[in-house]
This record gives sequence, structure tokens and C-alpha cells, in this order.
Amino acid sequence: MQEIITSVTTIPADLNSISTKLGQINIPLERASERMSAITEKFDSRTENFVGGLRNEFATQNQQNHEYLLDLNKVNNSIASLNSNLLSLSIKLDSFNQNLGKAKSANSDSQMLEKSLTGSSNGKPKKRKRFYHRIFDYFRK
Repeated sequence: MQEIITSVTTIPADLNSISTKLGQINIPLERASERMSAITEKFDSRTENFVGGLRNEFATQNQQNHEYLLDLNKVNNSIASLNSNLLSLSIKLDSFNQNLGKAKSANSDSQMLEKSLTGSSNGKPKKRKRFYHRIFDYFRK
């Protein structure tokens, strides 16, 4: 029984010793906890700054892409307008070429008429055909 009484009397001293050792362990744990808290706060702060920067960058890039798209639409409309103008010009040029062909044909016909009336291809009538040449000059005007 003596041993039990000795054991019981030493229990509070042992508990005080354990409590002191646990208290000493608690100090480094609290310091580590404070350091981890500070590291986590810095990480959160830097992450928020990084994500904010990315959001700004994406917003700027989206705005630039929108402006590029508007510019491309303007270029596309300009190309369509140019294509329309070229088509119109092509139609006018075809009409001009047809009229020019008709004019050449008419000129050729008038030269043939002049030759038949004057008897000469150089436009100088022979004396006997001056009358016809005068008629031709009248209608030529």
C-alpha cells in the first residue's frame, strides 16, 4: 500500500511535469501556427492580386478583340462595296467596248461608203464624183 500512496503522491508532480512539457510544446506550435497564418495571408493576397491582374488583362484583350472585329467588319464592308463598284465599272466598260465596236463598225461602213462614192480610199474624190463627195460630207457632219 505504501507504494500506492507514494505513487498517488507523485502523480501531481508528474502531472505538473507533463503540463510544463506540454506548455513548452505549445509555444513552438503557436509560433508555427502564426507563421502558417501569415504565409497563408500573403498567399491569398498575392493570389488575389494575380487574379485581379489576369481579369484586367483578359478584359483589355477582349476589348481589343472587339475593336479588331469591328475593324474587320468595316474592311469586309469596304471590300463588298469595292466589289460592287468593280462590277458596275466592268458593266460600264463592257457597254463602252460594245459601243466602241459599233462605232468602229460604223466608221468602217462610212469609209466603205466614202470609197464607193468617191472611188478612192484616201478620201480625195475623183473629179467625176465630187457631187457624191459633197453629199457624203453633208451627212457626215
